[in-house]
Amino acid sequence: TATESDYHVVFDIARSDQDADLVNPRIETAARVLNMHAANGIDTAQMHLALVIHGAAAGDVLSDSAYKQRNGIANPNSPLIAQLADAGVEFIVCGQTAAYRGFSAGEFAPNVKQALSAMTALVTLQNKGYALIQF
Repeated sequence: TATESDYHVVFDIARSDQDADLVNPRIETAARVLNMHAANGIDTAQMHLALVIHGAAAGDVLSDSAYKQRNGIANPNSPLIAQLADAGVEFIVCGQTAAYRGFSAGEFAPNVKQALSAMTALVTLQNKGYALIQF
């Protein structure tokens, strides 16, 4: 049954909204997935979620200070990233995107890890049994 299963899900997130004041709705989806399952009796410990961030979305996982330098405001995604990380959600940013966009590893939020590439992270997680959800 659903309440006895473990769920391994990787979200492939490459898009971002144009408005720097808005939370990325694709990151919000991870919170909805956790909340939906919790509301139906599935423990957070059964949920193994990872977000692989690349493309335009990489700017959405910057630290508040790095985001503010680029957009003039703190990162609106920061509270959500922190809450999701506290719930065990992994954030992995593409190293190729970071290099292309001029982001250094130290500019990302504290809960964000950097992979060689989004492709590497996606393949690694799928090889570990994570189901891929793309946006």
